[in-house]
Amino acid sequence: MPALSDYVTGTITLTNGSDAFTGTATGWLLAGFKEGDTILDVAGASGRVGVIASITSNTAGTLSKAWEGPTLTNVAYRMRYQPDGARVSAQARNLVELLGNGNLQAEAQIDGTGGNWLSYFTGAGTKARTALTAKARAFLGRSDASGMQDELGISTFIKTLLDDADQATARTTLGSQEALGFTPANKAGDHFNGNVGFGVAPVANKGALQVQGGTAAAPASSGTTDAAMAASIRSGNAELDVGARSDGTIWAQPRAATSFASNFNLELNPNGGQVLVPRKLAFAAYSTGAVPQGAYLSNLTARHNVGAALNLTSGFFTAPVAGLYRFDAWVINQGAGGSIRLVLAKNAAILPIAAFTTAANQTVTLSTDILLAANDYVGAFVPLGAGLTDASNGYNSFSGHLVG
Repeated sequence: MPALSDYVTGTITLTNGSDAFTGTATGWLLAGFKEGDTILDVAGASGRVGVIASITSNTAGTLSKAWEGPTLTNVAYRMRYQPDGARVSAQARNLVELLGNGNLQAEAQIDGTGGNWLSYFTGAGTKARTALTAKARAFLGRSDASGMQDELGISTFIKTLLDDADQATARTTLGSQEALGFTPANKAGDHFNGNVGFGVAPVANKGALQVQGGTAAAPASSGTTDAAMAASIRSGNAELDVGARSDGTIWAQPRAATSFASNFNLELNPNGGQVLVPRKLAFAAYSTGAVPQGAYLSNLTARHNVGAALNLTSGFFTAPVAGLYRFDAWVINQGAGGSIRLVLAKNAAILPIAAFTTAANQTVTLSTDILLAANDYVGAFVPLGAGLTDASNGYNSFSGHLVG
């Protein structure tokens, strides 16, 4: 009969040159086999002994080195336990080796007088020490993160920030700019004293700076039609708009903040240093229809209308900016007789300047300078009692431009 210490249940397969072995109908894990136990070749009778490195399951394990005997497939075997005394002796030897490499001696060299020292290794067989202060001991004694932060003197607010998982959560914790002690730079309606706001629409009776970039006709009342950089500076209801157009010119317009329909009235052209006031503002138009009594020259055809300030349908020129304007108007009397008069009207009020003729096929011409405020309008008017004018040849004309 086999020795009681041997395990012979099932069969084993050992492969020459491999450290892995397998079993059939075996229970090695349940039987408690461990590293250091051995496998004896029974069927091969080669006298080979395999030392177990590990048991991974009831039917599999590895050897400490590859099997040097012949390949054996599903054969009888013996698996023998290593004596407990041998195991204890091996562990004792390992402990002695660990203590004998200088670490124990190094530990003994730490001067512990006075207590509260924390020792640490600086290399093989060498150690050093550092003072373990009361604050450090309290910190090491805390098992929760919040308690450790308390020991470090971290404020409640910073602790709520430290546990945020991402930027969005951190921004929520930080809160508004006011909470951080900053005056917000983009809050409409705030009164800025020495501060600058970007992208803020100015508000009446408040100081602000608005900056817009790459936007056509920005700001809306600038008069630009292409992409531009623009800034609006306001103090109370007085506002200054400045901007750079994509063609390289610079424009500026002072205006009342309550009048957003005004156009820019100054352009600086860097090519040659020209200053244009304003950038484009001149018109000339004619009518091919007869002008009846008590009516304005209207339904005009434009020769040019730079700045689009002349309404061709009504015949009214509306000043986009304040300034001195020059106007010229003329009509021709093609009636058989009777007089024809021509006047200019500002804001529907007849101006005290007129020209007239009494004979047929005579031209009535009128030229004058008029000082206009922004949004004032001017038209050429034929008063009641005057004769009819040219009906087809386009002799009735109205023109003007900004002088400055």
